[in-house]
Amino acid sequence: HCDSYTWIDGNTYISSNNTATHTPTNSNGCDSIVKLDLTILQSTTSTDIQTHCDSYTWIDGNTYISSNNTATYTLTNSFGCDSTILLNLKLIKDLSYLPNIFTPNNDLKNEIYSLVTTQEFDNYELSIFNRWGDLIFVTDEINRGWDGTFNGANCMSGVYAYKVKLFCFDKKIVKTGSFSLLR
Repeated sequence: HCDSYTWIDGNTYISSNNTATHTPTNSNGCDSIVKLDLTILQSTTSTDIQTHCDSYTWIDGNTYISSNNTATYTLTNSFGCDSTILLNLKLIKDLSYLPNIFTPNNDLKNEIYSLVTTQEFDNYELSIFNRWGDLIFVTDEINRGWDGTFNGANCMSGVYAYKVKLFCFDKKIVKTGSFSLLR
């Protein structure tokens, strides 16, 4: 039995018991001694701690798009006892962005073009392309950006393309777009 059991003597048992007895009497006045041989199994509760990016599909089939610590899922074991699982989900929203303008003109403002983020990512890569699609800059260091040069020379003002690849836990994120370089 799970968690508790109410026996013929009217008592509710919450732990295993093999010493309780009950003496019922039949209509003829005869009695019998019944001995309790009870094993109580306890239901369990556990917490499933998860950290993911943007969304997560849990064992209940629901896809969560925000952090959650109230969802529960109940399984029943072969003895009929419940095992309740509590979800403790932390979702990290991708709050990173790349600026749409870049001015490497030595005024100490917008001198480096890079991903703006407060998050840590795995397997980061930033690639910069000129208007003809030629790769002119690439880095795998999240704190290293492009200074607006190619082969030691200043690049011209114009529109450039970027591609960012990164992993946030188990999710691959690819961002592409364009920005303006102004001198």
